[in-house]
This record gives sequence, structure tokens and C-alpha cells, in this order.
Amino acid sequence: MQNKTGDESPTLFKRLLSRRVPQILCIYLAACWTILQFIDWIVNRYALSPHLPDLALIIFLSMTPSILIVAYFHGKPGKNRWHRAEVFGIPINMAAMVCLAFFLFSGKDLGSTQKKVKVSDESGKAVEKIIPKSQFRKKIALFFFENRSGAQENDWLQYAVPYMLQIDFSQDMYIETLSPRTRNLTGLDYYVLNKIKEAGFPSGIGLPPMLMKKIAGDVHQDYFLSGGIARQDADFRIDFSLVRTEDMKTMDQGAIVNADIFAAVDQLTVRVKQGLEIPSGHPAKTLDLPVGDIFTRSLPAARFYTDAINEMILNQDWTKAIESLEQAVKADASFAYANLELSALFVLTNKTAEWKSIQKTLLQQSYKLPERQQYLTKVDYYYAMQEPEKQMAVLNMMIGLYPDDISTYYLRALFYSMRDKLDLALADYRKIQEIDPQNRPILLEIANLYEKKGDNAQAEKYYREYGSFFPNSTEADVALGKIKRKQGEHDQAREFFQKALLISPGDIGILIESGKSEFELGRFAESLAIYEQALSAADSEEDKYKVYDALEGYFSRRGQMKKALEYFDRKIAEYKKFSAPLVVMFEEIFRSELLVLNGRSAEAFQGLALLKKQTTPPWDKFLAMGYIEAYLVQKKADEAETCLPDIQAVIKAMGVDALQPYILRTRGRIAQIREEYAKAVEYYLELEKLSPGISITDRNLAACYRYLKEYDKAEDSLKKALLISPFDAGLNREAAELYWETGKKDEALNFLKKAEMIWHDADPEYEPARKVREQLKAWGI
Repeated sequence: MQNKTGDESPTLFKRLLSRRVPQILCIYLAACWTILQFIDWIVNRYALSPHLPDLALIIFLSMTPSILIVAYFHGKPGKNRWHRAEVFGIPINMAAMVCLAFFLFSGKDLGSTQKKVKVSDESGKAVEKIIPKSQFRKKIALFFFENRSGAQENDWLQYAVPYMLQIDFSQDMYIETLSPRTRNLTGLDYYVLNKIKEAGFPSGIGLPPMLMKKIAGDVHQDYFLSGGIARQDADFRIDFSLVRTEDMKTMDQGAIVNADIFAAVDQLTVRVKQGLEIPSGHPAKTLDLPVGDIFTRSLPAARFYTDAINEMILNQDWTKAIESLEQAVKADASFAYANLELSALFVLTNKTAEWKSIQKTLLQQSYKLPERQQYLTKVDYYYAMQEPEKQMAVLNMMIGLYPDDISTYYLRALFYSMRDKLDLALADYRKIQEIDPQNRPILLEIANLYEKKGDNAQAEKYYREYGSFFPNSTEADVALGKIKRKQGEHDQAREFFQKALLISPGDIGILIESGKSEFELGRFAESLAIYEQALSAADSEEDKYKVYDALEGYFSRRGQMKKALEYFDRKIAEYKKFSAPLVVMFEEIFRSELLVLNGRSAEAFQGLALLKKQTTPPWDKFLAMGYIEAYLVQKKADEAETCLPDIQAVIKAMGVDALQPYILRTRGRIAQIREEYAKAVEYYLELEKLSPGISITDRNLAACYRYLKEYDKAEDSLKKALLISPFDAGLNREAAELYWETGKKDEALNFLKKAEMIWHDADPEYEPARKVREQLKAWGI
């Protein structure tokens, strides 16, 4: 193309070059790169928000049009005028940049990743600490590694490496971990391992990546770590892969080779932190000790420890676990983590003397433990010393020091629940929800607390909210079915259980709930058939335990006490296979009531006496509950009353105020036996006020009001109770008595006939059923 003088017009590139646009752009990009590197260093060095480099990049890229405009109109040598494109273009570009930055980074913390907290310990001493903010913490699911050496003697390492990694990571407050050995706070439910076993991997080894992604997602972990372990001559080789759960992006992978397995774990810890981009300069992790310093440097001790943990979580063999841990302590006398596990096992196996004795050792060795674990050791110490107030003081201090650590809130909520302070427990669960809005399982905990408070409407709301997030989960439907059953809406309850069975047809727990629902609808044959179906499908000790428990309840309500006792014994036999001895003892206590109902009172008290010899303080005081139930069946009010001080001593020493409703219930029943009905009513009304979620008060109140001849109140209480349990034979018999006394004989006969129908197959010597049959004869039926 030529101009009017005949010269060729310069090309666009030449014009840009003459105006030095490419040169200025290159200088700008180089400057941006340098500034980004500096910002990244500052972020890493001073633990600033990781969003800052991204914000800077967005700003630099957004400003590029303005740089190009300025370069084009002012890059040419000589004096240049301001152009209209600059006057309007640059402000528009700046406004667009601000809008884009606001849209992308609104709500994100662009300050420090840390904050300073100040609290007081149990002695009132001030403690100050710098901690990371919750939104910057990384959550990792650790899976067992695979033994790739081909030698069976190295199998223990595939478990040991993740165990050591979890302990090593626990020093860094920027990292939270879950692993197959993680259990819930309220029991021995290794829920991560259970998911692995349910998927068909009983040893926890060999999971495919997509299954690890699913499980990590289910337990709300952002990343998961897996790998393999091998021996190369004298060296250990650890292959690893760190993957982001959401999109399966590999954050880092490689191999660590070292002759020292403990040093290899330390190297792997560093690699993982680098892959997660944990700030290297944050004060909150200044005490990052080698794993050998906080765990052990003894290879035999590490192996014994690993064997012990596996005996606990894979085989539920508490005796072998204790033996292995004691061997670990022999191999390394300063092995604090081994003593920590021994302490827990001594509790579970009813070894109180050993449990209390080891607390002093743990306090002496606590310097070897990560900081948070040191505080938990104090919690255990005050629990063993029966100082619940100091125990709570330490928990409050931990909340102050780790205000974004949800596990501490969970633990405090558990203690509040034990003390029957449900509103405080609820506040802690709401705090967890505030800290971690993506923690959907907390909705189940909140709903459960509302149930205990007797607020079924709120409980239902939260169960439904959980179900909306997990439409393919059965937990919400089962919980809603139970609420409907408690409200007497049995057809709706049945629908929820059937819906849950469509999602998980072979689920033993859902089958059992479905069987209970059929019973409440008077479909006894169908109920029993479902239990038998569940029993045939039960392939684990835990599943069999659940079915036997349901069958015990079924036959108890039908008055078939011999069969109820048979299934109780089967239940306990299965329970012993997977649960700890102390936990089994708490269940076995109530065998005494069934024995008395079967006319074997002497055996009942002999069994309780034997349990008392086998149980150490303070747990032996719980046996009073077994004596109380046996005495109440025998209508021995004085003897039952003498047992109450033991329960009250437990409440005072261990802060278990949740047992107060049991005290009120027992006092009410004692007053009934003594025919002090007005006093019994007072106890039952107090119980109803204290624990509105308990449904036993209405049936007891009905009988007391009838004896007091307050028939309207008796009828109201009966109607409430019968709405919930229309096929409870005892309630129907009580209704018959009430309506007979008030002259409504046709209604009375109908209720008595219904009671006889429910107890039709009851044992001949079962007294309540025998009295119903006698009463029918006396009334001319």
C-alpha cells in the first residue's frame, strides 16, 4: 500500500516497533514477573495469604491494555500528546480491573494466614500463641501404603509409614489429617477404615485411586496421600503420590530413598508440605522436630507399636495390642506414643490401676509429644484423677489456643453432652459449622442434639438439610423415620425406611429399623421375617450383634422372656468379638433384669457379683444400675434405693450429669412401688422437664394419675404413650384398667384383648401376660 507521495506505508509491526511497544511490553512483563516472585517470597516468608500472588497476577494482566495504550501513544521519541483513547481507555481499564479483582477475591482473606490468641490454663496462667486461620489449613486423607518389596517381613512398614506421617504432620497446625486409624470421639468407630472395609479391602491395602478419591471426598479431605514401600539393599524406598481430591490433580509424586526409615518419613513430610505450599516461615510451626524425636528411633519399638495399632483397628484384639505396646516400651522406655495408646487400652480393658499409674509417666514424657497432644494428655490425666472441672478448664484453654480446630470443639461438645449441657454442646457444633461451612456431617450432630432436647421439628429440619446435600445417603431418611416413629406417625416412618432400603437394600441397620416399624404397626410376623432376613444377611460380628439386639427387643415385647434372654446372650457373645471389655461390661449389666424376669433371680445377683469382682473403680459403680433394674422387677424399693448413691458418686466424680434422668426415673419407680403416687408424679414431671426427649414418662404418669383418681390426666398421658407405642401390651393393659374404672367397659375390653393378642405367645410363667388372661376371665371373657 502506498501513500499520496508514492512511499510505502509502514506495516503495523514496524509502527509498533517504532513506538517501542514490544520493548515496553517486555520490560513490563519482566517487571511483573520479578514483582510476582518477590510477592511469592514474601507470602512464604511471612505467612501471608496465598491469594496475594493470584491477586497481583490478575492486576498485572488486567493492566496490560493500559500499558499497551500508553506505550503506543508515548513510546515514540519526542514530545507526544494525550490521545482520546488514553483519556477514556485507561480509566475504563482501571475500573474493569477493580471490578474483576473484587469479583474474584471478594470474601477471601488477603491478610496474614495467622492470628494471635491469648488464654489462661487450668491454673490461671496466661498463655499466648500464634496460630493459623482455619481457611488456610490443609486437610489430607492418609491411606496405607503398599509393600512393593515382595518380602512379607516388610508388611508392617505399609502401615507404619502412614502412622508415623500422621504423627509427624500433627506438629504443624496448618495440616489436618485423617487416616484408617482415625476414630470418632464417642466410641470405637474407625469410620475411615469402615468405608475401606465396606468397599472390599479388609486389610486396608491396595485401594484403587478412584476409591481413595471417593473416601477422601466422603470424609471431606481436600487431598489424599498414598504410595508404596520397598527395600533396596540397605535402603528404604518410599514412593508417594499427593493428589487433590476434587479433580485428581497430582500435586507431587516421587520417591524418597534413605537407609533410615525415620529420616525418610521426615523427607516425605517436607515434600508433602511443599506440594501443599505450606508457608515455610510461619511461626506456628517453629517446633518441627524429626519424627524420631517425637515417636521413636527404635525400629523394633516402631514395629511393636504398628502391630499393636493393627491388632486394635483390624482385629479388635485388645490383649495382643497391650502385649505389643508393652514390648514397644521395653524396646524404648521413652516411647511416649506407646504409653499414650496403653493408657487408652487400660481404660477399655478395665485396668484402672494401670491406667492411673501410667498418667504420671505420660506427664513426664509429654515433652516428646506435639503441643496439642500434650494438652490432650492433661485432659486424660484430670479424667483419671476424677477432676472434671480442671479437665474442662484445659479444654477451654485448647479452644482459646486453637479456635479454628474443630476436633477440640467436638471433644468439648462431647463433654458438655455428658454433663447434660445440651445448649452448650449445640453452641460448639454451631461454631464448627461456622469454622467449616463445608462440614455437612455436623448437621447430623446438631439434629441429634435437638432430638435429645425434645425439639423434633428442629431435628427434622437439620436431617432434611443433610439429606439435600447427600441425596444418595440413607442417614437422613433413617433418622427422619425414627423421628416419625417417636411422634407416632408410623406409616410415614415406614415410608422413610422403605425409601432408605431402595438406596441400600442389604443394609442391616435399615432392615432392623424397618422391622421395628412393622412391629409398631402390629405386623408381628412381618417384623420377625425382616429380622430373620437381616440375620441371614449379617456377615460380620457387628451386624449379628445388631440383629440379636433387635430380636431380644422383639421377644421382650411379646412376653417371650426365655427367647429374649437367649438373644441377649448371643448379642453379648458377638459384642465381645469386636468391642472392648469395659464397653461390653456396660451392656452386660442389664442381663440381670432378664434373668429375674425368667425366674432366675439368684443367678442374676451372682452374675452381678462376679462382674463387680472383675470391674475396677470407678467403673464398678455403674453396676448399681444392674442391681437397680433387678430390684425394681422384684418390686424391692428399699434395696433399689440403696444403690442410688453409687450412681450419684459417678455423676459427681466424673461429671456425668447425663445420668441425672436415670436417677429421677428410678426414684419415680421406687415411689410407685411404695404407692407414693403423688411423689412419683413429681419425679416424672421433673424428668419430663429435664429430658423432654425421653418418652417413658407418659406411661408411668398414666398409672400414677389413675391411682390418684385423676382420670383426665391419666387418659391424656395414655393417649400420648399409645400414639407412640400402640402395640405395647403393658400400655394397652393400663388403658383397660383406666377405662374399666371409669365405666367405659367396652373400650376396656378392647384394650385388654389387644394386650392378650400381643402377649398371646408369651411364656406361661410371664406374670404380666398371666394377669391379663386372668383378668379376661374375671371380666367374663
